[in-house]
Amino acid sequence: MHRKPNHQHELAFYIGLNAALACLIVASVLLAAAA
Repeated sequence: MHRKPNHQHELAFYIGLNAALACLIVASVLLAAAA
């Protein structure tokens, strides 16, 4: 089965993962600031 690497999808997954992590960090910082 011939499969060529698709870097665009890997990049999109990486960016999505980082965005989710950043949102989590921002949410925790805002919670800490509000507390």
